[in-house]
Amino acid sequence: MAIQSDQLVSYIAPAAPATRRPGNGNEPFIRPKIGFTPKWYRHAPGINFDEKWHTDPAFRRETILRMRVLDFINSCDEISRAEGK
Repeated sequence: MAIQSDQLVSYIAPAAPATRRPGNGNEPFIRPKIGFTPKWYRHAPGINFDEKWHTDPAFRRETILRMRVLDFINSCDEISRAEGK
């Protein structure tokens, strides 16, 4: 018998809107996520979301890859701080 869940699981890809899918019922009640808004990307690494970002797929891909690297680095920093390292 399948577990019915009213929980939603959130995911925010770099520079994308938040998406949510139904949970499978096995998720913990609180699921912390580290995410960054387009404003953070604009100020911290200096990514510009002007017309070029929306019309040039190669430029957009390059910036999304940079954002993923920054997300990974920042996530590792947060984990290290939480573990007291």
